[in-house]
Order: sequence, then structure tokens, then C-alpha cells
Amino acid sequence: MSVISKIKDFFRKGGAAIGMTNSLNRITDDPRIATDQDEVDRIRLAKYYYAGSYEAQKGMPYNTISYFNSQNAKRTRTFNSINVTQMVAKRIASICLNSGFTVSIDSKSQDDAQSEFNIGDTVILSADHMPGMQGAIAKIDSIDTGAYEVDYWPTDGSAEVTNHKWVVDSEMAPTNQAFPMVSPGKIDSSMSGMGSMSSGSSSKSDNKSDPLSDLSDFINDWLERSGVNRNLESKLEQGIPTGGFAARPYVDNGQIKVAWVRAEQFYSLDSNTEDISQAVIASKSVKVVNKQRYYYTLLEFHQWNNDGSYQITNELYKSTDSKIVGEQVALGTDNMYSDIEQQAIFDNGIVKHPLFIYFKCPGQNNLAPESPLGVGFVNNCQNILDAINYTHDSFVWEVRMGKRKVLVPPEVVKPGDEYHQTGQFDPDQDVYQPVAGLNTDGTDPIVQINPEIRVQDYDQTMQHFLHELENGIGLSSGTFSTDSNAGITTATQVVSENSMTYQTRASYLNRVTKFLSELIYSVVQLAQTPELFDGGKAPLSGIDVDDLQISVHYDDGVFVDKDAQAKQDLLSVQGGTMPKKQYIMRNYGKSETEADEWLAEIKAETPTTPTNESPLERDLLNGGDE
Repeated sequence: MSVISKIKDFFRKGGAAIGMTNSLNRITDDPRIATDQDEVDRIRLAKYYYAGSYEAQKGMPYNTISYFNSQNAKRTRTFNSINVTQMVAKRIASICLNSGFTVSIDSKSQDDAQSEFNIGDTVILSADHMPGMQGAIAKIDSIDTGAYEVDYWPTDGSAEVTNHKWVVDSEMAPTNQAFPMVSPGKIDSSMSGMGSMSSGSSSKSDNKSDPLSDLSDFINDWLERSGVNRNLESKLEQGIPTGGFAARPYVDNGQIKVAWVRAEQFYSLDSNTEDISQAVIASKSVKVVNKQRYYYTLLEFHQWNNDGSYQITNELYKSTDSKIVGEQVALGTDNMYSDIEQQAIFDNGIVKHPLFIYFKCPGQNNLAPESPLGVGFVNNCQNILDAINYTHDSFVWEVRMGKRKVLVPPEVVKPGDEYHQTGQFDPDQDVYQPVAGLNTDGTDPIVQINPEIRVQDYDQTMQHFLHELENGIGLSSGTFSTDSNAGITTATQVVSENSMTYQTRASYLNRVTKFLSELIYSVVQLAQTPELFDGGKAPLSGIDVDDLQISVHYDDGVFVDKDAQAKQDLLSVQGGTMPKKQYIMRNYGKSETEADEWLAEIKAETPTTPTNESPLERDLLNGGDE
């Protein structure tokens, strides 16, 4: 399905250039496309390896080899491969995402947590920490991470309270009154302007009115409903061997959904760039029309115009040969893709990021340095993967050929007839092999053959190649192989920051974070385009995607003992080597804004003179660096 299945009047229709060519043998023949055919071929090769399809012998079908038997007759057999490619991809994807992730969103422009009130401001308090506090007139003395120290005149007419810690934004409202120099006497809190507080300044700690909190809820809900949380690990597994994959959000019946794009469907329009901002997504379909099978290719071009607008152009090609893209035809030909428009232009200023997102595997494209596409481990480790498969095939074949055999004269196993009864062998027995010419010299006619299977030799060879593969893909020794000196890799070794697996995981998670951030930008852009939704009611509005600071929090699983980490981090807070804000963000998955709110609430709830408090609690709640 195309990104946009229903184009509203908001988009300019028609008048689109059909393209620079009307016929294509291959997609890469289009001069607009920067991806060359060599890149496409290597991606397809990696795809075959991931599927377990190996060209074990040139000119033979996949997973098939030919050989000459003892009678010099040519035979074919199945190549006994082991799908190490899928095992590696699944392992890397699992160590990255099997424990899940959460997303929080901050504003880049509010990273410094600007307060709503300033020192010296006069406010009306709604807090009821102390008697006579609610409704009191107060003056702000100091500000500390969103929490306020105030002086106030109690409403019961008692003496001024100075240096009260702490009050937060939601517990104050602005007032035009001047702070009294002497006691104003008793104050009726119902007449003190408290009624304006609900409609006064908004509270940063009031999640119901915090647009960033609402946006975080919207995005996390969308990640769950759209299946991104569930499917990202499997899509990452598919993309690791081929070097990457892509995603494309779109609106369907008022819901924002996501289409996943495999590496072989994705073509870049850019070259010599790190990021891809323009691309083509290819979708193929097959249909029988008048008893003739036709192959259809929809090319979906995503491009930026000179005026900054974002353009999507759809082109349809038709062929009778599955290997040829074919002739360009009108959208809707044979009732194919009749529900999409030829062109859509986003020129409302909302779309600042591409409406597709490409995940690129870590590492430089060493095979085509000018290409922005990623390279999977298959293309760089192909010889090692082949060696593992050939070793496995040879071992399986030796086991099959090395089974015990007993050679006997033909008459021994010759079945009897109604006149000559003989002992019958198990009809499923294949150990005894009749061989003419045995016992010609009068010796024992029974010959046993027990070939020795070279298990240890094959095992050592396999371990050697598995070690090479682990080094090639960046996983710790013992991930797939058995280290004769150290044994299987332990969890402690994996956790070590010097572990190859730990470092490789960190590299992939950096790319996953970038992918998710761009995906969220794209979703927020679509969610602010009313023309894509029935009734013109967009779920979001007024959000500048360039001001969003997106944080992705991963559950470290086996890499970190969560309880041990929390205890160690708490000791670090006590020792003054970790800020309290970082502790909250790290151990509770909170954004920076949410951590600031927590700290402010903690300070507001903490008595000025704490009692019965351990040093550890005192340092976390009241002391240490921010």
C-alpha cells in the first residue's frame, strides 16, 4: 500500500512528470536512481544466505551439488547446510531488543528547565504543607531545579514564615498584589484569588496539561498499537544480513500505520552522503489477466523540491517477464493501484523530515564507499560462512557414508522360494550388502566394514571457522563456538565493557535509536496533517519536530543486573559521583523533564529538618550534585 491511499484537495494533483524513461529492464536503469546494480546483487545474495539458500556449486540449483560415484556416474544430492546467517542475525537482534524499550520526549529549547516564576515574584500559594499556608501570599526567595524557596504570610494572621522549602509550580499562582512588609492579618483563602489558580499558569508537573507528556503518551501508545514494539526485533534480524531495512508510516482510515520495507525494495536517490533523504520504494505484485500472468512494479519516489516542499510520485510498470520491470502504464491499469494518486506534495511547512526511515547497519560501506546503503555481515564474511557450510556438509556426508556395512555373498541374502526355504532378513535391514566374488579362496565369506568417522577433526575445523566468524561479526569468543580454554562465555564476560558483544550491541543500539527518532519525527508530521484524516481533525498540532529531543531507554537484560545497578548508582549518588537526576533517568526510564518534576516533588515533600533519615536517604533526597 502506498504512503497515502487517499489524497485530499490539500495536495496538488496531476501534472506530474511521468519520469525520464517509459521502459525499464531493471529498476537501476532509471537514471534518477543512485543505487547501482552491484549493490542490488550483493543485497540479494545476502538475502539468499539468510533464507538458507546457497549456491553450493556453480551452475547447480540452490542447496544442490553434483558428484561422481564409484562407478563414475554423475549424481546429485542435497547440500547439507547449516543456516549460520540466520543464527547470527537472530542473536544480534535478540541481544539488542529482546527486553524491549520505551521512549520519552523532551523539548530541546527547554533542556535547561526554565522556571515559570522568577526570584522576587509575588504569588498565591495553594500548597497545604503547613497550617495557614493555603491561600497565603508569598514571595520567591530562590529557585533550585524547578523547586522554589518562599517567604509567606500565613492566612491565620501569624508571623511571617521565611525560607520555606520547597514549593513547585503547580502549588502557586501569579498575583498582581505586592508582597506585604507587615502582616496582612487573617486572610479568607476563598477570597485570596485561589479560584484563578486552575486557569492560571500551567503546571510543568501536571501531566494532563503538559504537551510533551501528552506527546510521549501518544507516541508510546502508537508504538504499541502499530506493532513497532513487537516487530522491530524481527525486522532488525532481517536487516542485519543485508545491511539495512526501511519503514514508511502512512495513514489508513484515520489510523497511522507502518509499512516495513526490505533492503531489496529500497533504492537511494542520493550518493556520497551518510544519510538518505530521497529514495525509491519498490513494490511488486502479480495478477492474471485474460489467462496471461503479468508482473507489476510500483515505484514510489520520495523527493525534496527546491522550494522545500516534499513530493511523493507513484509510477507503475507492467511486464510479462518476472525479471524485467517492463513498460510504464497508468495507475489503475488492470485495476492495480487504482486508489492512489500519481503525485502528492506536502507544502504546508510541517514536513521537515522524510516520510521514510532507513536503518543502516553499523560500519562503513567498504564495498561501495560512495553508497549510503549499509553492508551486512554476509558480504564481508561470505568465505567464512561458506567454509562453515562446506565443513558441515562434509561431516554429514561422511556420517552417512560411514555407516557400518557387512559384505556377504549374494546367496546369503537371496530370498527363498516355495521349494527352497531360507532364513529371512528384516526387510528394512540395509546393513548387509551382497557382493559377488567373496570366499573365492575358501576364507570367511563375511567381511565387516566399520569406517572411522573423523568427529574430532571436523569439530576442530568447525570451531576454527566459528571463531573466525565471531571475530568477523564482532561477537565475543564462545558465542557460537566452544572455547576449549575458557568454555562458554559467561554473563559477567558479556557485561564487561571490553566485551566484543557489548561493544557491537552498543553500535547497533545507536543506530536503532536514530531509526526510532526519525520514525517518531515522521509520525508526528503525519499526525499534524489534517487533510489525511476524516473530518480534517489531526490528532496533533503545533509541534515543531526539530524541537523534539527523543530518548530511547533499553532494558539491558543480561547485560545489567537491574537491582545491582540501582544499588550501585545509589551509592554513587551518596558519594557525590552521580547526579540525582541521572539516577532517576537511568533507573526509572524517565525523561529529563520528568526527572526534574520528580526532584521538585521530592523537595516539596521533604521536611526542612529531616528526622529519622539515613545518610543514604538524606543524600539522595536532599544533597549531592544536581
